[in-house]
Amino acid sequence: MKKAIVLIVLLLFSHSLYGENYTIETFIDRVQANSNDLKLVRQDKEKSKAITDEAWASALPKVFAQVDYKRNMKDTFLYMDMPDMTGGTTEMKIKMNKKNEYAFQVVLSQPLYSRKVGAALTAASQYEKLSEHIYQTSEETILIAAKKEFYRGMLLKNVWEVTKMSEQQAKDNYLQIKTRFKGGIASEFEMLQAEISWKNEIPKVTESRRNYQLLLANLKILAGIPSDEAMELEGDFAHYPPYPKKIDTSAILAD
Repeated sequence: MKKAIVLIVLLLFSHSLYGENYTIETFIDRVQANSNDLKLVRQDKEKSKAITDEAWASALPKVFAQVDYKRNMKDTFLYMDMPDMTGGTTEMKIKMNKKNEYAFQVVLSQPLYSRKVGAALTAASQYEKLSEHIYQTSEETILIAAKKEFYRGMLLKNVWEVTKMSEQQAKDNYLQIKTRFKGGIASEFEMLQAEISWKNEIPKVTESRRNYQLLLANLKILAGIPSDEAMELEGDFAHYPPYPKKIDTSAILAD
């Protein structure tokens, strides 16, 4: 049992440590699934659909069913004079009600013409179309921004890798000159100059790494990725997605 728990902890730790590599495609899929901004515009779209459904509901036939129940505490009688066998009349008492009475009715209502309902349908239809255009525009804007940030992250990652290579080369150069100095081949000035060049590269590596990590934090927010989950970007600049189609604003206004 203890071994199983240790194994699960190690698996969780390794997943948190190594995280996941994201290409532009997998990252955009994650944005579409988890973006809070996209969720908000989708809610607005659903709201417009609900308003349209509500407007149509006011124009459709309505059926009402009603059941009434009445408990009679006192009886009601009808008194009538009826002829008897002797040729005279006798008073007859007839009970007119029951102890328990039930009534059931169904009512069908259909508005034949209503300016208010017509105006509501027109307004709801226009609002739904406008909401659809807003949703499409917002979705494209969010996804374009996500793609820009992803490729910006790729650029910062490359900058970080280049600065690391430059720092390593400067360090190797310093160590070589230091060895040559100890052997009497290089001067102390050359060694100090190489050391300064190497140490000047170290802050550049730190800054480029910091910029890349900050960009990754922004990408996690865009895609709804947990902040404690490790994340790496994969891809290059040889291939890039096609530009999205432009929305014709005149067509939107015409609708």
